[in-house]
Amino acid sequence: MPNLLPTSVYMGGGFLGWDRPYYFHRYMSIAPVTAAYVPDGSFYSMLFLHDTSEEADVLHHAPCKFERDLYTMMMYQIKTAGGGLRPCMDGLMLCLGDGLSKNDWQWISERISVASSLQACDSLGCAVMWSDRAHDAMLEEYIKTRRFTAHKFIYELFKNGTPCGLIVRSEDLLKSDISGPLFVPNLDLCTDGEIEMIAHYDKPVVCITPAGFDLKKHGIQPDVWFKDPDSKYPMKIFAKNVVLNADFINELNALLVKDNETPELDGDPADAEEFTYSLIDTLPFAKVSAGFIKLCAALNKKICEDMSGVSASVPITAFKTGDRTYRFYVYCVFEDRYCHVFIQTKRDIERVDIITKYPVLPVRFMDELKISFQHNYKNEPDEKHAFKFNAPPGGMVVVDVTYKN
Repeated sequence: MPNLLPTSVYMGGGFLGWDRPYYFHRYMSIAPVTAAYVPDGSFYSMLFLHDTSEEADVLHHAPCKFERDLYTMMMYQIKTAGGGLRPCMDGLMLCLGDGLSKNDWQWISERISVASSLQACDSLGCAVMWSDRAHDAMLEEYIKTRRFTAHKFIYELFKNGTPCGLIVRSEDLLKSDISGPLFVPNLDLCTDGEIEMIAHYDKPVVCITPAGFDLKKHGIQPDVWFKDPDSKYPMKIFAKNVVLNADFINELNALLVKDNETPELDGDPADAEEFTYSLIDTLPFAKVSAGFIKLCAALNKKICEDMSGVSASVPITAFKTGDRTYRFYVYCVFEDRYCHVFIQTKRDIERVDIITKYPVLPVRFMDELKISFQHNYKNEPDEKHAFKFNAPPGGMVVVDVTYKN
């Protein structure tokens, strides 16, 4: 039972005196890595609703964030040994139900139906490759260097606008197609066979290794690579089987010079201060500069957009659900106000169905060259390649897109 409870834990911290960030991305990213590590397990995440004795009520005090927690934890997919996809979470354990009305349960039931309705057959976003060998080797590596774990890289990408909705164990990677790029954190800790597989992988792949890892020794010829310029233990990111224009590469290089003064760990990393209660704080990690993290997210996002033909003004996770149908999970970028969402596709759209209860009005199609904030339902373009809608504060919207062909 993974307890993916970022909102209730954060809200409860106020009266407990905790001064801590909102760990939404970190908690949610537990789902895919847990499912990948124990592929034959069954996982039912706790979903906090309401507790009279604790005087806590996410359901009524933060309903938009409640929806975001629910939809996200049930969205993650893992590639099965047979090549198909299945949800990383098998279900939910609701906690608690005291004092809830019939209308409350109806409201909850409607949203659980939305969360459980995804029938994904492919992902259009980054697919993370999971390696048992890399995970096992990470314990010694972490103690010695405090380098980022796979989980840390995944949720940092998510925080910076590039969620990874699919995870695949290395032995299942080649059993069916993946429409999006492959993301491999800590490639150097993988087995020789896994590294060789990545060296010969013929689709776009993005990998992170320590800067000193010798790519040529393993027969890897990257099309582009970048090194963190501001760390005692610098990491390197590279991509192969990609074509990036010079302007975008310049944009990535510009990110490398931007840092938020992320502190280095003082002294021997093995002596770094530990945190015994991880609900309050995170593990100590060696410095990875903020600019490098932003570069990693931007690189993965750009490759996803080029491969899928879908771009959005906010973070989205997209899945293929049929020959012409796709589901988009769309995140609001503001915690306390609405945001306008603009989505553009290369393929001609037949229709867009809003699956969540908000927004209540249909999406507005528009000419992608004339994006505006006007609520205009007239004069829709004959070929529909772009549309807009609003997303609720701190929440998300789920839409199904059907293409014409």
